Amino acid sequence: MSLHLLFMSMPQPGHVFPNLAVIEELVREGHRVTFVTGASVTDAVAEAGATAVPYDSLFDRPEQLKGSTDGADMALVAHEDGLVMLATAESSLTDDRPDAVLYDTMTAQVGRVLAEKWGLPSIQLNPMFASNEKFNMMRAMFTQEESDAPVDNTESVAAVMPPEMQQWFAKTTAMLVDNGIDTPVGEWIARVPDFGIVYLPRAFQYAGELFDERFAFVGPCISDRSFLGTWQASDTELPVVLVSLGTVVNDRPEFFKTVVAAFTGAPFHVVITVGKGVDPAVLGPLPENIEAHAFVPHLAVLEHARVCITHGGMGGVMEALTQAVPLLVVPQTYASAAIVHRVDELGLARVLAAADFTPESLRNAVEETAVDEGIHKNVQDMQRHIQEAGGARRAAREIENYLRRVLS
Repeated sequence: MSLHLLFMSMPQPGHVFPNLAVIEELVREGHRVTFVTGASVTDAVAEAGATAVPYDSLFDRPEQLKGSTDGADMALVAHEDGLVMLATAESSLTDDRPDAVLYDTMTAQVGRVLAEKWGLPSIQLNPMFASNEKFNMMRAMFTQEESDAPVDNTESVAAVMPPEMQQWFAKTTAMLVDNGIDTPVGEWIARVPDFGIVYLPRAFQYAGELFDERFAFVGPCISDRSFLGTWQASDTELPVVLVSLGTVVNDRPEFFKTVVAAFTGAPFHVVITVGKGVDPAVLGPLPENIEAHAFVPHLAVLEHARVCITHGGMGGVMEALTQAVPLLVVPQTYASAAIVHRVDELGLARVLAAADFTPESLRNAVEETAVDEGIHKNVQDMQRHIQEAGGARRAAREIENYLRRVLS
């Protein structure tokens, strides 16, 4: 059967890009896809074959995110952004309702609200660690523990949040009331999805063996990203190092200046992407072995890279592991703490604390990572798990099979 599927996501590349690959597969199978997201990615959505319904997203305005890149501030930004997304979806699709709602985890609250109001099945699209009754991502994020204790009521959810998150908790409560949903907020937040696509291999998931058929671990889903431009390897035989802080936590000019200081004259070719947060010009004239860009297609660089320096965002981590590139993680926020702990635990990375981040320590860490045979073996093993997970084709098949069951 041909279905009309509604995707919902904030316009952050790490959250949008995996969905584009899945959308291409679904459209190829004859389904119609509508994607409510920010205006900045609508061209990429259209290239994937979906109808874009843009909304005025805070994530398309970098000035709105300055000082709001961690914890409570980011959660509040995401909440306000989600309310605009929800209103846009309702006003645009009331007369063309979809058969199902597929929502990104950062859009979880509003995606589930819309599905419940319209009486539709929903599917969670998860580029982060999944949560069930045995592992809760919220607990791992806020306590930096991998507890197997469920978080299933208002009191226990509030208990694991830092005090500054209480405002987000209250706003979520108000949103449920405003939309006629009487489920207690703690139960609502902690509810395990009926079905979820997880853009990680099971081997990377905390307690992966404890997740049942409600979760399909399909691994990273990667499609053509020509809209990011091109990158050509230089003629140098120097080992390549990719440096990126992702697309949210990148307003760090001193970080990138430290990178330049570390590798000026070093036997590495360094490719820096600064995103929207920093003008590459602020790094000044660069030596011939260092190049800086706002954006380049990371996958093209990773094909040649010996090491990837990252803050520990899941999108960048999965891209590097897809190419079996060892990681050097320099954490920038506690929001990535669970990812940083996991890559360290699995022997996929070295971790350099921000307090120890100097040109000398950074260069030494890269040199050690580049020749660490243990890390190289582990990233190759994880690459194999990724290849076996099935990717976008399996994700589309899992979505179709689930919706056939619940809609028949």
